[in-house]
Amino acid sequence: MGKIKEKYNMVVVLLLIGVLLLGGIMYYMLIASKKPGKLKNMRRIICTMGNVKNGIYDESIIKWCDLPISSRLEQGGVPNNMLDITHPAVVLLPKPWNGYDVWLAATPYPEIIGADAEIYENTSIFHACTHDSAFPSKFTAIKHNPIIYGEEAKYNSDPELFMDDDSTMYVITRKCKGPGYFAKIVLQQSRDGENWSYPVTLLKTGRLSLCPCLLKVGKRYRIYMFNTHFDERYSRYIGGIITDNIEIWESESLSHPNFHLVKYVKWNNISNVWHGDVVFYHHKYYMLYCGTNYNYKMLYGIGHVIDTFKYLWLAVSDDGYNFRAFPKPILKRSGIYRPTLIIKNDIMTVYFATENSYIGKDRKRYPGGNRVGLFSVSLDDLIRKENSK
Repeated sequence: MGKIKEKYNMVVVLLLIGVLLLGGIMYYMLIASKKPGKLKNMRRIICTMGNVKNGIYDESIIKWCDLPISSRLEQGGVPNNMLDITHPAVVLLPKPWNGYDVWLAATPYPEIIGADAEIYENTSIFHACTHDSAFPSKFTAIKHNPIIYGEEAKYNSDPELFMDDDSTMYVITRKCKGPGYFAKIVLQQSRDGENWSYPVTLLKTGRLSLCPCLLKVGKRYRIYMFNTHFDERYSRYIGGIITDNIEIWESESLSHPNFHLVKYVKWNNISNVWHGDVVFYHHKYYMLYCGTNYNYKMLYGIGHVIDTFKYLWLAVSDDGYNFRAFPKPILKRSGIYRPTLIIKNDIMTVYFATENSYIGKDRKRYPGGNRVGLFSVSLDDLIRKENSK
């Protein structure tokens, strides 16, 4: 009996050790790996491997972009020569403007340093040229980055570029959590791409009003913004986001803006919008966005924990209000952040940011895993594959 009891106790001890090890693994997978770094990226890869297979294109089509960030701290530069950057927004011009036909706005984001990263999250401008219709992956920076600072806001985010005529470029920035507002959208303009005007307030809201997308519809200027909330049944880190609506604002002028709220549009799709971009092409509105899918679960559904990592999605609308999202992620990759797109000659070119998920050979320059990538695909091929079973 003594030997049986001894073996029994050993089994119990081994089981307890196993439970503790499993608990420790789950702790690191779900809690300790919230911070940017290798651990979080490992969690992303393991937890989403059952979902990334639903994507259409392999991530091998991605080219990684070089966007030089200033390290001159006295001028708003980023410490330790870190190159982490996010929130890309791009415009392609029909002909070079001040020497360049591709202009891109983005915000440096050295997230690895913690809360202080927000003070560097300021709109910066970059430019490059297409070559034989190929979009650039290497950019140069203007001399006077960044073009805006946090000032009274907690931080800046979500820049959007717009070229209205041959002489004036505009950029809007979302300022977040300032006195009397949750989101404030401001406008700057430039006639040479180097020198930018002082920000002018377009609108304020008490909502998230994420990622303003600016385009011209007829003779009016329209801004799309997204409102979401976190699933109240879970914490922010293990629950999904739910898109409430898209809010739409319009103005008859950019030089003398007077934006007013047109309407809220309900979002009726399984995939949810966090950040996105909207363009008008061949009589349709295309929305490219990063977001979660409420049906996606981590670890092949073990524990029914919602997959909080974002994927890249496409939606289309005939009227600019009611968008139908396609069912499959565009890339077989999670960890996607704000995307921006250009459609020309039925080719869709996408610049997008990673969210703590860049793991290239030069990862040391991007310790937070935030980098801009680029790829191009045939729009017809994409839609055909989206509609196939």
